Amino acid sequence: MHRITHEGESPEDSSTSLNRCDHPGDKKRIAEMVLNWDTLNEVMTMVALLDWRSWDLSRMTRTCRTLHEMGVPLLLSFDIRIGSFRSVASFAIFIRKHCKHAHLVRHLTIEQCFFYEEDGSSANESLKRLARRFSRTLKTCSQLEELRILSAEEVFQHRSIATAMASLRNLRKIDFSFVGPHAIQAIRNMRSPITSATLFFEDDERQFGEESIHRDPVYLFQGFADSLVKISLGLAGSVASDDFTVRYPNVRSIALEASFFDADPDAFASCFPNLRELEWANDMTNLNEAAEIREFNLAVRNPVIHSLVGWKTLSRLHLNIERLYSMALSCDVGYWTGARLSGDDVQLAYFKTILADIRLSHLHLSVFAKTILQEEQIFPVSSITHLEMDVPLADTNTDIRQVLV
Repeated sequence: MHRITHEGESPEDSSTSLNRCDHPGDKKRIAEMVLNWDTLNEVMTMVALLDWRSWDLSRMTRTCRTLHEMGVPLLLSFDIRIGSFRSVASFAIFIRKHCKHAHLVRHLTIEQCFFYEEDGSSANESLKRLARRFSRTLKTCSQLEELRILSAEEVFQHRSIATAMASLRNLRKIDFSFVGPHAIQAIRNMRSPITSATLFFEDDERQFGEESIHRDPVYLFQGFADSLVKISLGLAGSVASDDFTVRYPNVRSIALEASFFDADPDAFASCFPNLRELEWANDMTNLNEAAEIREFNLAVRNPVIHSLVGWKTLSRLHLNIERLYSMALSCDVGYWTGARLSGDDVQLAYFKTILADIRLSHLHLSVFAKTILQEEQIFPVSSITHLEMDVPLADTNTDIRQVLV
């Protein structure tokens, strides 16, 4: 049983005040304030779940010592969001004073970089001290599982922070934005059993120079290749690594935002042999390039190697027609989305070739109305069992019944 007392009031004080109650109704009213411990714990948990910023729970923890001891672990189990210079210092001070709670921190978000002046300088001694203090704090959070950083390149230019992150051994998920060369090096030094990695790169090729190849997923995550399951890369620029000796046996999902792909599909498949979902956004491959790339891939393909390392089954593909045609895949595909038929005869020929390449079950297709003539002109005999088709109408006055006759 737990008795609610005022902040700074000991249980003995509360008991004494109860014994001093002169009015018979006072004891009854105070007795009604006594809550079952399990009920109180459930109430605090629900407060934490319903208030995502945990303001109400934070206020409750300041009510008395008992609620503080119960509430702090709940507060630390949710996402800790550091959104100001002051909050960085406050978090570091709290962990230093209550080091026994450091292992309770599971989720941490750094919403911006606080270790630089507005002009980009990190020479300020107070900022350097703050970075060192934060790095020491990060090291003590040994059970940290999820880390999100919105200005990763600036944060990891402080070597002490990069070193602290490399010391963590229980990270499961990383989500970094504005990733540059320093952040890439920090990621490559990580040895936690990470299962999910989301990176959004800086939109500036000059930051990387000739190192742009290092935004390739094959290169980036070798430090935790055995544990990785999901990869998401934004503004990857290109996928062109020539090192295909590493394998990611447990990767099931890859989402790329990249404009260029210069890698042997069989070699890529050998790196991610158990891939199930592949999504490719912002692909700039045109019809002519697609034909050239496909011709090259087929010319260098070794049928024996292809049969050994090529994907046998993919559950979901989200690629445009040009990219999928260029890769010349030959496997079972459960669901293909991202295909758009614009009415170009060459593109339509590519589309039909793809349907012959892959054994497709479900298709989500966008077809411009002028493309629809007869069903067999779009869909040859194939393995498709489910079709979802969007028909954008160039003229809003078009009668859809005329289109689908």
